[in-house]
Amino acid sequence: MQSLIVKKFGGTSVGTLERIRIVADQLIQTKQAEEKLVVVVSAMSGETDRLLNLAYELCPNPSAREIAAMITTGEQVSAALLAMALCEKGMPAKSFNAAQLSILTDAELPTKARITKISAEKISAALANNQILVVTGFQGVTESGDITALGRGGSDTSAVALACALSADECQIYTDVDGIYTADPRLVPNAYRVEQIPFAAMMTLAKLGSKVLQWRSVALAGKYQIPLRVLSSFKEGKGTLMHYDQAQIESAKFSGLSHQMGLTRWIIKIKNPQGNELSLLAESLAQQQVLLESIHQTQIHHAAEISLLFSREENAQATVLLNTLCEQHHWSCEAQHGFARISLVGIGLSSNPEVAASFFAALSQLNIPIQETLYSELSLSAIIPDSELPQAARALHKIFFESSI
Repeated sequence: MQSLIVKKFGGTSVGTLERIRIVADQLIQTKQAEEKLVVVVSAMSGETDRLLNLAYELCPNPSAREIAAMITTGEQVSAALLAMALCEKGMPAKSFNAAQLSILTDAELPTKARITKISAEKISAALANNQILVVTGFQGVTESGDITALGRGGSDTSAVALACALSADECQIYTDVDGIYTADPRLVPNAYRVEQIPFAAMMTLAKLGSKVLQWRSVALAGKYQIPLRVLSSFKEGKGTLMHYDQAQIESAKFSGLSHQMGLTRWIIKIKNPQGNELSLLAESLAQQQVLLESIHQTQIHHAAEISLLFSREENAQATVLLNTLCEQHHWSCEAQHGFARISLVGIGLSSNPEVAASFFAALSQLNIPIQETLYSELSLSAIIPDSELPQAARALHKIFFESSI
């Protein structure tokens, strides 16, 4: 019985015509091994940013509907070019967009849409013709026919969603790295690739800043228990497989370091708080689907202070929303820029106090100021200045990973 594999290729993997030809050769080799293939592609590297620049040069406040319609065209170009390359090499292939395969999404936010339904029947019918299906990533369509985008990194989610709908044997994400590393090798030269990683650890790494996989795709794979593998399209190898082994041990087990730069910390000060401020902020952010990295409240006597943390991608939208709320409710607010988050990810962290002791001792020895911390069984994070991130990452990697090699 033929296995069904969903493969996703990112922007650098299809960034040039030569790269597209190389991907086509790789797919032909896989197809000759008697596998059914569904291939999801991103736009060629740099194309989405180019299109966004065009839009904002023309119009400072374009509608989200038109932005979604425009930025998803890059994926259609990649899909059509890859299908052409396959056919040119004698391999039957056909490109499909979201509308043709009924990849349905909600309609609330056209540039951050969420998939609601996929027509597995249409895809299965196309696969029955023994051809390679090349599908546009990042793209969806509403019930009324409007084109939507799945948010930055959304091609990962497209691939996993298709794998779930088809009950695929494996979903493979091809990038410019050959798997999941214990840290970003650009920051930590001694970082090394891991062959397998638990779902909980991968989900936590993705949420805390790892750029290898979009966190929504990891969550979706976990929901349907789809084997998810990260590989490189630039060199051969087995990559890293995300697994669902639930076996627990009492001692801490470390999976990797994750980091995120360019964070903005908002401080909102409230006199005579009514007690509903946290709820009001959270609800307002949720309505606009602005993702929070963290939120904390402290209260002293008749005043409250709320700290909110946002990524670089979310801060522009958060700025408009928070300034409006603060003006309406007569709160004072301040935006503090230039922060990074460094996170140790694993299992059993908070139940082993020596982990926190070693973590903070390493940062203290380097005189790195810590703005706030977040601690759970799966992660230990510190918010530090951007400029301190490289030395913090190297010091923590040496303590938690290099000593166990």
